[in-house]
Amino acid sequence: MPATTPFEQPTLRLDPDKAAGRLGWHPLLDFTTTIEWAASWYRDHATDPDFDARAATLSQITEYERLATEADVWWAPAMEHVG
Repeated sequence: MPATTPFEQPTLRLDPDKAAGRLGWHPLLDFTTTIEWAASWYRDHATDPDFDARAATLSQITEYERLATEADVWWAPAMEHVG
């Protein structure tokens, strides 16, 4: 009898070396900053009744794009488009 739910690996082991080697990818945010961004989003979501998830997410995306532009990442938007 086939499973009724999709398989989910219990532990994910992500290794950025393959992406770096094949795609030239590297992270823009260090570990601490990544955790701070995520924790801030979830903390604000949990404690601020006026929290706007869409606005907060778009703000983080805009900041990430700005950092990518500064780092001269090939996919990053031109600075005049990042606001």
